[in-house]
Amino acid sequence: MEQDVLEFFSALVKANKDILCPAEELCCRLLMLQRQAVKRQLLFSPFPDVLFGPAMVARIQEDEHLASQQHALSSVVWRLASSFWGSASVSHWAR
Repeated sequence: MEQDVLEFFSALVKANKDILCPAEELCCRLLMLQRQAVKRQLLFSPFPDVLFGPAMVARIQEDEHLASQQHALSSVVWRLASSFWGSASVSHWAR
């Protein structure tokens, strides 16, 4: 009985990981694309010097850089977690 419950939870975790990992990555990509579109619209508007000062432009560029770093880090963490859970389930079933 306990083994059945463990198998059920293991399958549930795997299913959640298989669904959430791509969804999380897609959500991050869509957010980045949206931010890039807004940034381009603002920076390449007919009056960028009127709308934004140099400090604001620098801040927008820094925010975009941080967002891309966060996305890269998130991808690495997801891949590491995925490989960990994959190897953990393999070692669990090898017993």
